[in-house]
Amino acid sequence: MAIEKLFLSRTFLVGCVILLTQSPAGSAEGAFPGLVLRGLLETLGHPLKVTVMSCWGETDRLEVFKVLNERYLTCFVDDHISRFVEDINDHQTFLVVDLACPGTKQLLKSAGLLLFMKYRWLIVNSKFFVEDHPSEEDQVQFFEQSLADLSLLVSSEIFIFIKQTANNFSVNQIFKHFELAPFKVELFGSWIDGGFKDKRNERVTSVRRLDLQGHTLQASMVVTNQETLQHLTDYKYWYSNWNFSSASPWESLNLHSCHT
Repeated sequence: MAIEKLFLSRTFLVGCVILLTQSPAGSAEGAFPGLVLRGLLETLGHPLKVTVMSCWGETDRLEVFKVLNERYLTCFVDDHISRFVEDINDHQTFLVVDLACPGTKQLLKSAGLLLFMKYRWLIVNSKFFVEDHPSEEDQVQFFEQSLADLSLLVSSEIFIFIKQTANNFSVNQIFKHFELAPFKVELFGSWIDGGFKDKRNERVTSVRRLDLQGHTLQASMVVTNQETLQHLTDYKYWYSNWNFSSASPWESLNLHSCHT
């Protein structure tokens, strides 16, 4: 009898079903580096839910679940899903797929705009996690060839793991500047000696979104100067007074909210 477990996060109101015995009997080619993924998530800071869409067997799923679920709501679904279930927390979801699984390439093609809207992705090849793995250059070339026909543009957040040694990995982002451009592989961080090292030159991520689909944007200003606290209302007057000669900090942004 299939074992079915339901994990419900009251904080985020998200349900997650893990089907432990209804997945294919296959498994990851090499042990998935769950600690590296956790290090990446902790560095990013904001994903709340991790969904692994793969052909892995129960043992592999359970190992990853034990590493991640203490902090992140962790789900497993098969890699042949042709439709994504959208909910209000999609923007907080991190998707993991494995190119060693037979249905993953079709899954990525069916994702369409979701490759650069709402979701963050980790694309791996578990065949590279074995001891006798290809060179770093060959691994990068594999990802570039496998993902060549996908729209991984600058507004996407796609990560790949490159195995360097037995216990060390580089974590990279892969994207194109335009459809016909070659891939750019950018170092994000490294897993070295059991710890994650942030390798970004600037630790601020800004992603351009073409369509916010009705979401409301809110802006806040934090004032740390005690004297300025007495004059907070001045900012409102500056914004509303169209005769004011200097541009206020909120010249191009509605104080309360703006809609796209």
